[in-house]
Amino acid sequence: MEIRFAKNEEAVISRELWEYCFNDSFTWTSWFFSQPYKPENNLLAFLDGKIIGTLQTEPHNIVLRGQQIAAAYMFGLATLPGYRGSGAGVALLKEAYLQNKNRGQGVAIMSPFDPDYYYPKGWSWCYYRHFYKQTLASLAPYATKSQGEWEILANPFLAIEVLQHIYKTWLWDCNGYSLRINEQWQTILADHAIEEDKLALLREDGQPSAYIFYNIKNECFNIKEMAWLDPKAAKKCLYFIYQHGSQAKFWTWAAPTMPEIVLLLPGLKKGPELKPFRMGRITDFQTALELAAYPEDGSLDLEIVDNMAEWNNGLWHLQVTNGKCTVSRSKKSQAKITIGAFTQLYFGTFGGKDLAKADILTGEDTAIETLNRLFPSQVNYINEIF
Repeated sequence: MEIRFAKNEEAVISRELWEYCFNDSFTWTSWFFSQPYKPENNLLAFLDGKIIGTLQTEPHNIVLRGQQIAAAYMFGLATLPGYRGSGAGVALLKEAYLQNKNRGQGVAIMSPFDPDYYYPKGWSWCYYRHFYKQTLASLAPYATKSQGEWEILANPFLAIEVLQHIYKTWLWDCNGYSLRINEQWQTILADHAIEEDKLALLREDGQPSAYIFYNIKNECFNIKEMAWLDPKAAKKCLYFIYQHGSQAKFWTWAAPTMPEIVLLLPGLKKGPELKPFRMGRITDFQTALELAAYPEDGSLDLEIVDNMAEWNNGLWHLQVTNGKCTVSRSKKSQAKITIGAFTQLYFGTFGGKDLAKADILTGEDTAIETLNRLFPSQVNYINEIF
């Protein structure tokens, strides 16, 4: 089996495979393969000269532990019927991990179609969301009755600079979020347009202070993304939603797990449901650790178990000094963990003590305590679909 990146002329075949395996609309698929799609990010699997599988691995910069980390967003893993079970999916993932390593991308993220397929391949849940579905009437106690100056933007592409300012300010103390640049905003806005989403922008004293991406379908006000500069603007967002009572009976939101959002809506009779949202995987252990920042010094010897990326597998020595980590091979181990579980530790989804209590991280107490200090828990957020 041959795995390689696509050539320009193979985009048509890749699209046909995508259309067969996924249920995206013709409009969306046409847009994707004409604009954000790049053959140099599309891995193809060949058997006897025939394309039987595909995987997209897009470069993506995210903020982890205060540092910009080069990452990959993987999506669209698909194999033709008749070749499923042939090992094409595994081969595509292995090649993607290697290409990520060669590109200096220490981590990868994805929205999995089947989490059970990815668990044994080193992936784990790193992003969770609070899923709300409430009546519009439930917002009445929390909505500030000061409307502010709202505008439904006819051309959101002219507001990218404003959106970026609100987005970055809103996420200043979050982890794992995408570092959106102009090109990514262009893609995000085009995707929202295809989905027929609206964008409402709030101004206070003439200055932009919040935005909401949303749609109204089946009597439901669906929040796609909502961001604000301060709590006052957040409450005005709630009032804006509440005012749609003639068009919707319910509101939904896959909200970040930020404490301030839970505190913003303290008395809801039906609380949010915590659900997994995005998976992550460390594709290059050494690169990922050496790019991150650390709150204190420490050292330990650690065994990583990775059955799909042999360059990660084995014994490592971690030495953290002045906030930076030096990673080298070791001949001993004080603790042992799979690459998937370590990814959760690295992202801050769970702390070292949490993983040890679940018997996922094993080893000496001192080593577990060191990992707990070096990788404190974080509030993770990402909203990109590719």
